[in-house]
Amino acid sequence: MKRVLSLCMVSMLFIVISSFAPVRSSSSGIARLQVKMFTGDETFTVSAGPGIGAREIVLEVWRTGPEAGTGNVEFDVDIMYNGLPSQVGTHHVTMYSGQTHLITYQQTPVVIGTDAWPVGDVYNVVYY
Repeated sequence: MKRVLSLCMVSMLFIVISSFAPVRSSSSGIARLQVKMFTGDETFTVSAGPGIGAREIVLEVWRTGPEAGTGNVEFDVDIMYNGLPSQVGTHHVTMYSGQTHLITYQQTPVVIGTDAWPVGDVYNVVYY
């Protein structure tokens, strides 16, 4: 009985070991990561408003469209503070793959009294 059990265990071990395919290695031996460059077929919607602190704004961003949330993206957006054209600041935003909505609190160079809102579209959009 022990012989039959031993034979079964050895045969199962042989089947398990032989069922795996060998791993292909690259010629240099370094693993390579293929990065897809995205076309950016998405739209960014940005809103802003006063934050909790005196020099803080709440920045909210939505990514919509056919490729929304595909890949990491960084961009800049200009925000006007207190309705004064002389008080415009640039804010850098980073969103990660799969992220279609972001709420972030960012510091400003001026005291926010009444309001803050985006001026123009996002720019310097870089996918990585």
